[in-house]
Amino acid sequence: MPKVIKVFTVMTALLVIIVVCNAQMLNLPESVVYDQERDRYLVSNWSSGSVVQIDSWGVQSIFISYQQCYAGLHISGNTIYAACREYGVKGFDLETGLNVLNVPIFGATNINDITSDNAGNLYVSYPTESVIYKVDIATQNWWTFADQNLDTPNGIMFDEYNNRLVLVSYKNYSPVQAISLDDSVVTTITNTTLHGLDGITRDDAGNWYVSSWYSNACFKFDSTFSGPPELFSNHNDDPADIFYDEINSVLAVPLFFTNDIEFVSVPSVVRSQSNLNIPAIFHLYPAFPNPFNPTTALSFQLSAFSYVNLTVYDIQGREVAKLINGWRDAGVHEITFDASELASGIYIYHLTAGEFNASGKMVLIR
Repeated sequence: MPKVIKVFTVMTALLVIIVVCNAQMLNLPESVVYDQERDRYLVSNWSSGSVVQIDSWGVQSIFISYQQCYAGLHISGNTIYAACREYGVKGFDLETGLNVLNVPIFGATNINDITSDNAGNLYVSYPTESVIYKVDIATQNWWTFADQNLDTPNGIMFDEYNNRLVLVSYKNYSPVQAISLDDSVVTTITNTTLHGLDGITRDDAGNWYVSSWYSNACFKFDSTFSGPPELFSNHNDDPADIFYDEINSVLAVPLFFTNDIEFVSVPSVVRSQSNLNIPAIFHLYPAFPNPFNPTTALSFQLSAFSYVNLTVYDIQGREVAKLINGWRDAGVHEITFDASELASGIYIYHLTAGEFNASGKMVLIR
C-alpha cells in the first residue's frame, strides 16, 4: 500500500517525519495502539465499531468485526480492551480475536477512553456524565470511581510512578488532572489554554502529549508539567486518541474525519552527563545493622527505571511488611525497616525489580 511522507519542523526546531497510512478500511478512526509482539497497529473505528490492523508494510485488514469497539483501545498482557460507547467494556484475545471479556455499563451512552493499573483493574472515561468508571477484570464488576471535580473527562492514562490516573477533558481551557488510585481524589496538575482535548500519552523520557481537536494539533508537556505546553505537531484534521509507540519512537495520531493515521517521529532520549553514574547492575545489599533492634536499613541499586517490590516475611513465609510497591528511578535506594511491633526472630527480605530477584536474612533481637 502506498505511503506518503511529509517533513516539517516543530517549535523545538527538530525535524519530524510523518508517515500517513492512506485510507483503506479506516472509518472515523478514534484510537490506536501498537501490538509489539505482532508488529502491528490496531485502530478502533467510530463509524463501524470494528478494529482494523495495520501491519509493518502499511497493509490494512479487519481484526475484529462490528463488536462496538468505537472508542478507546488499551493493551494489557495478551488482551486488547475496548471502550464501547453505548455498551461498556469488551476484551479480545490478541492472537485469535476471540471475545474474552464483556462488561456492560448500564445507562452509558458515550464510554470513551480506557486504561489499566497494575492490580487488574480497568478505568474508562464517560465525558457525557463527567464520570470515571472502574472495572475489576477478574470479577467483571464495575462501579463509579470518580465523579467529583470533573468536566467532560476524555483522554485518560495510568501513571505508574505516581499511582494515579492522568486525564484531559473535551472542554475549553482543559486542565490536566490527576485521580489518586488510593482515594479517588481529583486534583488539578496544571491549567491550560488548550481546548477540546481528546487523547493523552507519555513517551519513555516521561514527557506527556495531548491532542486538541480545536487546534488540529498535538502538544507536549515536560515530565512534571512544570512548563507550558509546546506545539509538537500540526495536522490537517482532528487528532483523536493518540498513542506513543516506544519501540519505533513515534507518536501515532488518528485523524478522525480524513480516515488516516499519522506517525510523528519523537526524538530519541539523550542521556545527560549525570546519568553516566547509574550503576550497571541490580543489587540487593545486606541489611545493616544485622542483628538489629528495632530498626535496620535495607538498600538496593537499580540499573534502570524499574517497578520495585520490597517485602518482608517471617520464617514461616508470612508477609509482615510491604516496604515498596511501585516505580523507582535507576540508582541506589535505602529504606528503613521498623520492626517495633514484631517478635524476636529471623526475617526474610525479598526484592523484585523487573526480572531481578534477591533475598536476604536479618535477625531481630529484643
